[in-house]
Amino acid sequence: MAEAIRDQNHVTNLLLESSSTPGLTLNAKGDEVTGRLLVDNAGGGSGTVTSVSVVSANGFAGSVATATTTPAITLSTTINSPVLAGNGTAISAATTTGSGSTVVLATAPVFPTTITVGAAAGATGDILMKGTTSGTVTITTADAAGTWTFQLPTNDGDAGQVLTTNGSGVTTWETPAGGGNVSNTGTPLDNQIAVWTSATVIEGTAGLTYDGANLQLTGDIGSTGSRITKGWFTDLQVTNAIAGSITGNAATLTVADETTDTSCFIGFYTASSGSLPGKTNTNMTFNSNTGVATFASTVLTTTDINGGTIDGVTIGGASAGAITGTTITANTGFMPDANDGAYLGQSGTAFSDLFLASGAVIDFAAGNAVVTHSSGILTVSTGDLRVTTAGTNSASVVTVAGTQTLTNKIISQTFEPGSDDTYTGEVLTGLNAGATIAQWDCVYLGSASKWLLTDADAASSAGSVMVAMAVSSGTDTNPLTVILRGIVRNDGWTWATVGAPLYLDTTTAGGMTLTAPSGTDDVVKIVGYVLSDDCIYFNPSNDWITRV
Repeated sequence: MAEAIRDQNHVTNLLLESSSTPGLTLNAKGDEVTGRLLVDNAGGGSGTVTSVSVVSANGFAGSVATATTTPAITLSTTINSPVLAGNGTAISAATTTGSGSTVVLATAPVFPTTITVGAAAGATGDILMKGTTSGTVTITTADAAGTWTFQLPTNDGDAGQVLTTNGSGVTTWETPAGGGNVSNTGTPLDNQIAVWTSATVIEGTAGLTYDGANLQLTGDIGSTGSRITKGWFTDLQVTNAIAGSITGNAATLTVADETTDTSCFIGFYTASSGSLPGKTNTNMTFNSNTGVATFASTVLTTTDINGGTIDGVTIGGASAGAITGTTITANTGFMPDANDGAYLGQSGTAFSDLFLASGAVIDFAAGNAVVTHSSGILTVSTGDLRVTTAGTNSASVVTVAGTQTLTNKIISQTFEPGSDDTYTGEVLTGLNAGATIAQWDCVYLGSASKWLLTDADAASSAGSVMVAMAVSSGTDTNPLTVILRGIVRNDGWTWATVGAPLYLDTTTAGGMTLTAPSGTDDVVKIVGYVLSDDCIYFNPSNDWITRV
């Protein structure tokens, strides 16, 4: 075994040999207080914890659970402060003054970006600042209707400036309009308006008050103490009578009592600017009692007269007189005083010409006979147009009453009606239909004096019978209008050959065909001719044959 190691006092230490590694020596020492053997072992060791505790210091304390097996240490503190201080080795409450939630730091700390003062459901947050030697200033806020942010200006402003906001929380320094200071040297009454110069209040206007909405002026405007000099008013309302005169113009106008003064002058005003005297003219007066204006002059130009007399003639009265003029213009119309009560011209003093606008109507006896104009046409819509004696000229109108002799007259007929489903020619009304009839069906007059549909399969419905064409639809026992001869247009037709004859059809009752019937006992009867693809000349022939 190696020689034992000696300490600095040449005291021999206990030297041990490892039981697991032969030749490895271990130094052993003893604790002089407890007498325990202390062993240095770089390879580690194991043991049992018998006691763990926490020492209380700087406001911190603690407790230990399961100290002999797996200790659990719980720390606690007695520090009740929003601010802690550290000195590099220990943590403690910072040195402060005051109490409660308001804390004044003894030094100048650096705070974080956002500081919250007060609680949302608690007391209002306040910031208290102390003066250098005495006094305090507290910044506080009332309950706000929302959350607001205010941005301070970028500089400290100039002398006399005030802090203003743009309405969005951004504040700037502004110079007040008007400038100067006001020093109140008196005690104005409630709602009294103070008038001042740039430094001192001159006087209070007891007669001029403001109730927060309206400016009210009472008393005498010109009296001392409430005088208003060189003032301008817009829409000035005076509730009481104005006594005396209103001065300041070049002349004074005397206002007449219109209920008693029977010769008031009518005032005149020019477009000139400035203060001008009132102007009157003794040739024009007005009597308010009678409502009559008197004019000494004899000429009136461009005047609207609703009553009175002109040159002794009554206008609008019961005994109206004649009016003589060169041109009379009516905006609405001329009316007689009663039905059939006035004439327009007369024998010996007739009008030279009568001009009527397009679409004019001549109405006799309230609709008994009406003549209406349209483009190039006069239509007698009610009543009859008659000429009692026909002229001998070729252009004379032919009368329709009685027997007439036509001399040099030309009877003409339009080639084609102007629109679809129209006709012109000999028309017969008054007889009823004997079945359901459609427009443009060919019909014949049956033995019961009713119109029935034609059918070329038999002579009884197409041979020796009176044939016509329905120009309107009809039903059994109801009147039916037919054309006996004339020109008919129906855009539903598609006739292919102009000038070709039309025959009564054997296939469709009431129909027409371009092909002559060829069957046994079929009736061949021409009823018209094709003028165009949709227009025919309807002219039923009295001749007919039967196929054998």
